Formats: sequence, C-alpha cells, structure tokens
Amino acid sequence: LLVTTNSFFTCYCASNATDPADSDIGNVSIGSLNNGNPNPATNNSTATSTYTSYSNVSPPVLLKGLNYPISVTQINKLAFLACNLKVYIDYNQDGIYDTATEEVLNGQSNANLGSNVMSGNVQIPTTASSGLTGMRVVLVEGTFSTVTPCGTYFNGETEDYIVEIQTPLPCSTPPAAGTAICTATS
Repeated sequence: LLVTTNSFFTCYCASNATDPADSDIGNVSIGSLNNGNPNPATNNSTATSTYTSYSNVSPPVLLKGLNYPISVTQINKLAFLACNLKVYIDYNQDGIYDTATEEVLNGQSNANLGSNVMSGNVQIPTTASSGLTGMRVVLVEGTFSTVTPCGTYFNGETEDYIVEIQTPLPCSTPPAAGTAICTATS
C-alpha cells in the first residue's frame, strides 16, 4: 500500500493581501538566503504581488544557538508608503506560526525613502526542532495595521520560505591555544 502525503508546507494557514497595488517585499536576506531585487524602491513595476511561495528556493542552513542578521527590503509600485513587518520561523515544526515564541523580526518603515530596509538579528533557539521548517514574511501597508501570520489584509505581501535548522557539529579536537607574548616590563 502506497500512501503519499502532502508537504508540511501545505499545513500553514493562508496569509495574503487582497489588493495587489502599492507596497511589496523586494528582498529577504538571512544566512545564505538573499532573494529578490530591492531596486528601485519606488515606481517598481514588479510591486504587484499579494502572496508568493519561495518553497523552491534553496533553504538557508541556520544553526541552533547562533545569531543571524536578517533584513527585509520594501518596494512600492508608486510613491513610498509606511508599512509594518513581521517575520516568523516555525521553530517547533507544528505547522503554526506562534506569535509569542516564533516572531523573529518586527519592523516598521516610514514614508521617507531610505527607511525601506527593516533589519535585526535572529538567534536560533537551542530548543528548536532540527530539519526543514517554514519562515513567513508579512509586510502590511499602514503604520496602524496589525500584522499577524494568518489572514488577509488590504495592501502588502506575504512571502513563504523554507529554512533548515541544524545542530552545530561538536568540536572534534580542542583548538590550539597559541602563545602569548608580552614585552611590558612591569
């Protein structure tokens, strides 16, 4: 008996904008992932998405206990507009982006061109489950907009990625300590 199963990626809740106009995600960068083109920031004809799945992009390897810089760049179809952003990683691989424990970046742009890159650092918990899991990036237009990992909103974009969480390899031999030299006479 052959039983086929869907990818874990299909278990995540839906998230998307209802209007393709205005603000979109131009680039996402974490670890070896650098996806998209953030230029130009305004008058960008490609800023018409409401949801994009990048599950076919090679997943970056993120090691437990390490910090990774993350950045998300906003683009706009016309003039630059203020947005709220949140990024989630499903650390326990339960198919749910937990807003209390799995939010890894919370950013806000303003209406001034040049504030369109939202960045921070992500520390991968040592308790995270190893293997492939989802990462969701949600950009919602408007500074008073609520950003959640699920549901619909008016303008903006949701992008889904896969990341691979791994346990770092233990050191096989102690590192050479080296030699300390001091020329001070006191």
